[in-house]
Amino acid sequence: YARKGIKTIFVMPYWGLWEGTYKFARDCDILLTGTKDYADALRAETGRDCRYAPFPIETDLWSSGSSNYLDQFLPEDERNGRVFKVVYAGRLGTPKKIHRFVEPFKQYIIDQGHSDFRFMILGPAEGDQGERLQEEIERNDAKSSIIYIPKYLTSEEMREIYRASNAFVFPTSRETYGLSQLEALSCGTPTVAPAGND
Repeated sequence: YARKGIKTIFVMPYWGLWEGTYKFARDCDILLTGTKDYADALRAETGRDCRYAPFPIETDLWSSGSSNYLDQFLPEDERNGRVFKVVYAGRLGTPKKIHRFVEPFKQYIIDQGHSDFRFMILGPAEGDQGERLQEEIERNDAKSSIIYIPKYLTSEEMREIYRASNAFVFPTSRETYGLSQLEALSCGTPTVAPAGND
């Protein structure tokens, strides 16, 4: 690229768009991002062209199959397919907004008498997100139906979680790439995600 006079190429970082990101993008020769929404935002903020190139997923790894991986976190009488497992797995960062799925799960699942549903949340928390999630679970009196496992996960564990889930939820639209939804779908797991912006 140096021979063509291109010095810097901006590729959208995973931490999202903010003023510092826009400032850096304005100084780059080429703008490239992984989502259409971010390309539109970069065009609007910088007044420059930004190309959109979706990030692929590795379908040899993210493939369908059966798994009992989640049984290890359930009581014995809830294992082997005895409960419907609604799952979020991944990093619990502020933009993920996992805590905001707790109240609707209580209102539309638990309070409607669906005692055979479990909302399982697996992944490490950033900052106060773990405490915030626990507070929301306690506030909704949902400890028996919502299970939080603060665990770092390998790609292989993530694949087994997707395979063992009945449904995967992703409560935020403010995700840089949204790869987890694609990974879950590639593993054959139905995925619930917002249709528009938060």
